[in-house]
Amino acid sequence: MRRQQGPVDYVLPFLIIVCVGIILILVWNLWKALFGEDTTRAAYLHVIDGSAQMKTWNTDDYFSLSTDVVVRQGDEISVSNGSKVIVEFFDGTIMRMGGGSTVRFDLLDDKNDNPQLEISLLDGMIWINKIYKGTAETGLSIDLADIIVDSRAAGIFEVESGEDMAVRIFDVFNEDGVLVEILEKGGDKVVEEENVGVGQEVVLNDKILERYWQHQSPSVLAAVSDEFKQGDWYKWNVAEDTKPTVFEKFAGVDGAGLVKVEPEEVVGNGEIVEPE
Repeated sequence: MRRQQGPVDYVLPFLIIVCVGIILILVWNLWKALFGEDTTRAAYLHVIDGSAQMKTWNTDDYFSLSTDVVVRQGDEISVSNGSKVIVEFFDGTIMRMGGGSTVRFDLLDDKNDNPQLEISLLDGMIWINKIYKGTAETGLSIDLADIIVDSRAAGIFEVESGEDMAVRIFDVFNEDGVLVEILEKGGDKVVEEENVGVGQEVVLNDKILERYWQHQSPSVLAAVSDEFKQGDWYKWNVAEDTKPTVFEKFAGVDGAGLVKVEPEEVVGNGEIVEPE
């Protein structure tokens, strides 16, 4: 005698198919996480002198760094006064952070042919070197309170954010230099642009920005000042550009522990171009 089929008998095959589908999706996502290509890359932080703190993405509290660390998209680094920190991005672009500086890593992306880096300089000063490993194709933009710095063809340049904001160019891949975009007050619309060439600087403050916002186009381009070039910050960076510090970097883990990333061959001569 055949047993009469109930509602469960009709639903059960469907539930099995759904469960198998969910399991396959979970396995696929796990495989991608472990072995798939990750289009969000990392940066590697090395403390030369002093100390630094880190705040990871989607958290509110800083924690002190006792060793070199991997920095990922969304993380924030704060360097204590008098300290020196070197960050090498996944493409080889170098960023050095001066004491009292805070940087947020907004975008570390390699999903297209050309890597894209976007950072926010919340306070302090950074020195960028794209000559070191020939990363001219990398798009790099730096967001300050009221301006955006687009690296364009700049090879070596410096950016500061504080009471004054400054951009200084020391080497370029071609004559385009750096594009500085001045944003409208409290907004994101570009009201003026300044092209900064090799050996030049722009220094902006609230009074100068107010003139931009009133569409007065102030004259801000000047040669990099001798006072700046006599400072320890400049001298340290020139020395690093001439003979960069090579530090061990780690990309992940294997059965034996951390996987070391071997230093790559240096491209470029690291020369600093003085204004004519």
